[in-house]
Amino acid sequence: MNTCLDAAGPSARTAVSAAITVCDSEYVYALRLQEYLQGQKFNGNAAVFSSRGLLDRSLREGKTDSKGILVIGEREYRERPVDWDPARILVLNESGAYEGASPRAICKYQNAAAIALQIRRLCLELDLPAASLRHGPELRVIGFHTPLTGCLQTGTALCLARKLAERDPVLYMNLEAWPCLEQLTGLSFEGSLGDLIYFNDCAPEKVAARLVMMERKLERASLLPPVRGPEELRAIQTDQWLRLLETIGRVTEYKYLILDLGPLVNGLQQILARCGRIFRIIREDPLSAARDAACDRYLQEHGGEEVQLKTRKILLPPMEEPGLRPAGLRRDSLYRYAAGLADRIRAAEAGNPQ
Repeated sequence: MNTCLDAAGPSARTAVSAAITVCDSEYVYALRLQEYLQGQKFNGNAAVFSSRGLLDRSLREGKTDSKGILVIGEREYRERPVDWDPARILVLNESGAYEGASPRAICKYQNAAAIALQIRRLCLELDLPAASLRHGPELRVIGFHTPLTGCLQTGTALCLARKLAERDPVLYMNLEAWPCLEQLTGLSFEGSLGDLIYFNDCAPEKVAARLVMMERKLERASLLPPVRGPEELRAIQTDQWLRLLETIGRVTEYKYLILDLGPLVNGLQQILARCGRIFRIIREDPLSAARDAACDRYLQEHGGEEVQLKTRKILLPPMEEPGLRPAGLRRDSLYRYAAGLADRIRAAEAGNPQ
């Protein structure tokens, strides 16, 4: 269950067992930071104090729990020692004086996302729950899979992710052996899906925090790093993929998960069965039609009737010549086609299929 982040005003009114406590004499700044953290759905409450005096009094009276993370302004931290484990303190640095490992420090005047990311890192290092369990609607999984090559599947999936993310949180995962995701999006990734799989096997309750640290944004859509190559992809077993999908559906707040599936992923049919919608790109030339028919025969012979029922075959319109921008960022005919797919998905979910 999620617990809302509640702010405590300049009075002694605070939250008990706060996951994050913010103390800064720039109270408007502190409230804005708290508001941002609230949107990040950290697990637990947040208390906000405008002075060290109020924080110290709350600690003495047992109204504030020092087992969480303390985010404190440099001036407030300099006043006197605070009764808090230094490993759980993040100093909002203004002078550049705090650059050691204990306590941690981060530049105060920057994007709040960087501060939230540092808080998540602290939570992971200290074995603190960093994100709450899902409390919204069930995760919708959309799969892209085709037996064809060079058919713009990844570009279509990326464009759909961008369009759906204009209204709802979307996560994109590429499960191909040779994804070329950095070239297609212009983004730079750290780590790989293999790292996330390993983390999920060890500590699934912390996957939400790790995922936020690994993801990159393509406009509003969240993208995870792909695998490093076919060896890593083949090393990930079917049950590991299915456990990761279950975890993402349980501990995140994404409305849509878009899976860009390649032929070498283990458990392809089981993964497709987990999808609520599947798009298969087709072409009209004889060789492509033969491969599409072979895919249908395989599913029929191996109990894939459910997958076939969920699959919609799509024929992409003629595409313009590639532009100078990465394919994942162009607003060309492929993007417009994907936008139409997004509209039809929303209409179907609203009970008005087009």
